[in-house]
Amino acid sequence: MKSKTILYFLFKIILAINASAQEAPIVSKENIKSQISEYKQEVLNETSKSLQKLKSLKREIKDSELKEIKKERLIKIVSWLAKSKDKDWVYDQAKEILFNRKHQGVLLKKIRTLEREFIELNKHIRSFKNLKILDSNGDGEQNLASEIAFYQFADHQKVGEIGAGFGEFSFISCRLFDFEKIYINELNGNRIEKIKKSRKEFPLKKDNIKIVKGSKKSTKLENKKLDKIIIRNTFHHFSSSDKMIKSIANSLSPNGRLYLSEPVTEIGGDKKVCPEAISKKAIVENLSSFDFKLVREMEVGDFLLLEFKQAERSN
Repeated sequence: MKSKTILYFLFKIILAINASAQEAPIVSKENIKSQISEYKQEVLNETSKSLQKLKSLKREIKDSELKEIKKERLIKIVSWLAKSKDKDWVYDQAKEILFNRKHQGVLLKKIRTLEREFIELNKHIRSFKNLKILDSNGDGEQNLASEIAFYQFADHQKVGEIGAGFGEFSFISCRLFDFEKIYINELNGNRIEKIKKSRKEFPLKKDNIKIVKGSKKSTKLENKKLDKIIIRNTFHHFSSSDKMIKSIANSLSPNGRLYLSEPVTEIGGDKKVCPEAISKKAIVENLSSFDFKLVREMEVGDFLLLEFKQAERSN
């Protein structure tokens, strides 16, 4: 009898150790901010190097055997490299000027290489601007780090972002965490196409991004058993909120969490961010009708972060 009792307790200890091992540690806000700062500095350093290459390229054009009018035109065109968004636009313009010119191949090769460098870098810069990471006072980095820490992301989780815009938040989160899968959900077709384009170009640890065109009534992620669903500055725009909330509930795992970032009226976010913003009270009442319970909240900048869990589901 005694040996059975010992074996029983050993079994319980092993189960507890395994459960503990499976719980991913929560990454601190300081660690997240450090990683965001490091990522930003890496991009800014590379941008600085590319700008130096552009300066050198302009000197090379100025010292070339081209006629002065051609030099001026070409220098004006290559100046657009620093703002490049579309592949080969500057290259195609330069090719017309350098057609059948001596040493055109060398110059064109440098222009094409530099254009592709800037396209890659500018994609990151645009993401930083949209997420306010480039704010001169540093609040952008601090606020983003606080927000990500609030969501308690961890490696190997399955995450969904609903109404993701151009996907910048999901892409940057993928640089910080090794998710099992992250679903980027967006309703707007043009934004979906831009997300797909960014997906092909964005450097990732692994192929763990799935782009999903949602609808006004559905996440299109039902039964995915997600660990977390994130909705940033979008919940108050839901036109079929009851059906969407039901879809969200069916997209989460039994222990999954729903996170909202909203410019609620109680903190004046309706004046600074969106005139259509609603109150925290209305959000909580709406979600509680579908057995979601508010468990945590935190104010970050002009937004209130809210964490909800679902009531236990009966079998």
